[in-house]
Amino acid sequence: QFVENRLSEIRELSGVECWRHVPGKCNPADLPSRGVRLEDLADNSLWWNGPTWLHESEEHWPQFKNAEPDEAAEKEMKLSERSLATSDGSTHVSVTQVQNRRINLELLIDPKRYSSSLKLYRVTALVVRFVKILKHNCTAADSRQRKRITTDEIKEAEVLWFQTVQRTIIDGRKFSQVQREQHRGSLSVTKETYINIGDVVSVHDENRSRAKWRLARVHELIRSTDGKIRAAIIRIAGDSKKSTYIRRPVQKLFPLELRNEHTQQDEKEDRRSRRKAAIVGEIKRRCVDK
Repeated sequence: QFVENRLSEIRELSGVECWRHVPGKCNPADLPSRGVRLEDLADNSLWWNGPTWLHESEEHWPQFKNAEPDEAAEKEMKLSERSLATSDGSTHVSVTQVQNRRINLELLIDPKRYSSSLKLYRVTALVVRFVKILKHNCTAADSRQRKRITTDEIKEAEVLWFQTVQRTIIDGRKFSQVQREQHRGSLSVTKETYINIGDVVSVHDENRSRAKWRLARVHELIRSTDGKIRAAIIRIAGDSKKSTYIRRPVQKLFPLELRNEHTQQDEKEDRRSRRKAAIVGEIKRRCVDK
């Protein structure tokens, strides 16, 4: 893969007419690969100055005839030339493709169109099978021999999507940014769900161990402009047994007891019933006053 990427870069930046061949005996890079000692490299003229003919004009450079690429070179280039024929054999298309770039599956298949990952993998497996049929010059009759998608094809499609998703994370900075945003989102949901007025919380203190964090009771919840709870007013008992009210971000507050969803839902329903009873009582009172 490394050689393939280097070759693709060379093809993009230069033409074939600019290429030159350097024999191994004139190539300084071959010296370390042969196991030359450091003492020998210190006095080696080829290592420090390069080939002697580089100091001369281009007319005096050694001339090499163009040779046909061998099988190993063709594999490095991954050059495939195939002929595709239709079912009636009337049309032939010559396809030449150099695979030097990665394919983004999202440009071929839209994952938002599928309700489950399994359906996405099955469609991807069919697309990959079709591409393989084109590459191996299979006829229509050969392609109909396999109708069912195998487990290996599903796994291959899954790996392709994993690679596509991983390539979207360009560098560590972007990955850290995504991870930080997800962490902030989970914190906001967690704190807004489990911190309520009247709860006893443990207040985070960087200067104390966790076992010595002070306890406080939530007195008021503060929402930001986006409507989410970002801070709270808590009441802490001081050394003189006098309560002190301070403001702390919800990330620094940890409830001593976690409430489950059923308890919260019951409390919401209980509050609704109390509000409804109060409204009904207010309506009856106004009717009596009239």
